[in-house]
Amino acid sequence: MNYPFCYEPDSLSMLAVEGVKSYILSHPEWLPLLQEGKMFGVLVVEKKHEDVKDGKDEKMRKAVELGFLAAYSGQVDILEGEDYFVPPVFDYLQPNGYFKNEENEISRINQNICILENGIYSDNTVYNEHIVNRGIYPDIDSLKLERKSRSQALQRWLFSHFVMLNANGEKRNLLDIFSETPLKFPPSGAGECCAPKLLQYAYLHGLRPVRIAEFWWGDSPRKEIRHHLHFYPACRGRCLPILTFMMQGLDVEEDPLQTYGHGELRVVYEDEHIIVVDKPSGMLSVPGKISRMSVQSLLQQKNPAVLLCHRLDMDTSGLIVAAKDELTYKHIQKQFLERTVKKRYRAIVIPKDADRFHIGDKGTIDLPLASDYMERPCQIVDFENGKRAITEWRVETIINIHSSEINQEVSLLLVPHTGRTHQLRVHCASPLGLNSPIKGDPLYGQRSDRLHLYAVYLEFTHPATGERMRFSLSSYL
Repeated sequence: MNYPFCYEPDSLSMLAVEGVKSYILSHPEWLPLLQEGKMFGVLVVEKKHEDVKDGKDEKMRKAVELGFLAAYSGQVDILEGEDYFVPPVFDYLQPNGYFKNEENEISRINQNICILENGIYSDNTVYNEHIVNRGIYPDIDSLKLERKSRSQALQRWLFSHFVMLNANGEKRNLLDIFSETPLKFPPSGAGECCAPKLLQYAYLHGLRPVRIAEFWWGDSPRKEIRHHLHFYPACRGRCLPILTFMMQGLDVEEDPLQTYGHGELRVVYEDEHIIVVDKPSGMLSVPGKISRMSVQSLLQQKNPAVLLCHRLDMDTSGLIVAAKDELTYKHIQKQFLERTVKKRYRAIVIPKDADRFHIGDKGTIDLPLASDYMERPCQIVDFENGKRAITEWRVETIINIHSSEINQEVSLLLVPHTGRTHQLRVHCASPLGLNSPIKGDPLYGQRSDRLHLYAVYLEFTHPATGERMRFSLSSYL
């Protein structure tokens, strides 16, 4: 089976997705709700039949049948009871079941707390049964303590009933699985994503997983970036610990990020103080969690004192400056902090609206960004907790192409005035920004040969000579 956290859908997955799309469209009554956004998944599976006779010599062979399973993330009332989609791992939403009854009781406690916090204490107030049983003036702190205790107990009860299988036939509940993670406790919604549902059903029914893929249907959420009918990897925050267990005993392809090759690191300029290089796409800037060469480790093979003064995303190519001594490093770092370093990027984007851009169009995007703690390293637009991020953009060229999925590609010049993680990628892809994902963006758009984002211009003051240094990559300009 393909690696669910990094993949390109193959022809089998695409056939399965077309089946799901057709099925959804055959139920127009679902479309208004699904337009709000929902992740769907498919799992191509193999089923072996009993031995059958093969030809005149009557040799015996196993007959193999291919099919697919479909799932959706979370709970959707209108889809409940549909045999087309696999059931939840644990159905805890029965109307008169323990979860719903306890949830209703917690809700009543919460209502009572709201009444008391709003200062409604007159003798004419009609309190609900829970308040009356406690007296006219119940202790609000006791109510809050009870709410917290019952909520925590309900969560533990819920996750203890999500018992997951793996390909070896072993079982573990979510409390056990997440006890070995930094979180120590399952996050909300754990076990309800597409991939765990699909694998669980396959194991229960003796089906061998072959290919898995997940795609988004509907509008993008306000914070996250999701595009209609685009494919996405399984989420890491909820699903990585679960699938790590569930895939044990299953033949799974290696993580492409661990094996994906990269090009050659090219030196653009070098003297006794600094070195400027052209980083290829797919190479890390500094050593990371994955076992892959980085710009810094390559440079330190020749000079252990070298330090990178800034970074580019692994998928982004282009100019990086490194210092050969600590004094030079601190000098250039100060320039970055004071924003006297000038950077420009070239990006090829794929607009969602074919008439969105014209040559010469320009503007500024001002959208605050924050880390998506459940899906690192992804970033989200967050107006409450995000840090301000500003990007200037200008349309350079427009390429009209003929494709069933892509009508236009646009070359943009991007100038970041802040240096937030994935700033350019999010500002381009977000519906609140340009609504035009960068071509090949595996996180915010659609994976392809590579991310078409290039750091093409870098300007700073030389720490030793005071000269203003300017570097550009003409091949991208």
